[in-house]
Amino acid sequence: MNNATEYELFTREIYQQLVDADTIKAIKVQHNVKLEGKSGQKHQIDVYWEYEIAGVTHKVAIEAIPSAKFLLSAQIYDKWQT
Repeated sequence: MNNATEYELFTREIYQQLVDADTIKAIKVQHNVKLEGKSGQKHQIDVYWEYEIAGVTHKVAIEAIPSAKFLLSAQIYDKWQT
């Protein structure tokens, strides 16, 4: 598994934890989804999340791109946790 895929799965896990926390009504969280756009073109989505608030369904498409800045932030966060 490459770093980009690992980051995508990490991002999906964050959103899954929001679902598991039961603070909102989540419908689904998926990784590596192909969605059809308005033009009929298929698009690859790293993380796709649907949730409902006040009876309105929200659809979120996330492009998970790892960067050195993120990795540095994650390393600093890990140090605070120990």
